[in-house]
Amino acid sequence: MRKLIVRHRDGANETLNLIGEQFTVLAAGEDTGSYEAFVQVVPPGAGPPLHSHAWDEAFYVLEGELIFSTGGQEWPAPVGTFVHFPADSPHRFASRGGPATILSFTSRPGAAALFREGHRIHSEYPGDLEKNLAALSRHGVHVLEGPEEVLGRINPSPPRASRGPDDSNGPGSAMSRR
Repeated sequence: MRKLIVRHRDGANETLNLIGEQFTVLAAGEDTGSYEAFVQVVPPGAGPPLHSHAWDEAFYVLEGELIFSTGGQEWPAPVGTFVHFPADSPHRFASRGGPATILSFTSRPGAAALFREGHRIHSEYPGDLEKNLAALSRHGVHVLEGPEEVLGRINPSPPRASRGPDDSNGPGSAMSRR
């Protein structure tokens, strides 16, 4: 159903949480009859796995910085950057440094339904990657990374503490002083 849509960022918008990201639905396909629009808040290091889908997707960076990538190429995206991926293009992004806020747009309905289902799964089964990956598949999203890679992006390992300039256990190192 097509209708006039006026939404304020602090108004009564639908906010969804999905694997670390927060999505605010500005316009869903059932409202527009075509495209969808979202505000996404992406925590440090977070972002979707490498994936593709049958709709165009575009992003505009409002706050923070992201790294967008596809097919081995990466593009830094500071505030004010616009990025458009045509349908079926493998892509992913991750926030760089601190949290980032982006506007995202899809060329057809479907993402809002996916985000709603992902939010329900995240609420009922926190951390259940299998259920989230199955939801992506049901909504036509093809994840192009294995579960281990996806988990590594969601829960990165803490950096290993260095034991010295040469990272050895030789004389004078922290290990030898025990």
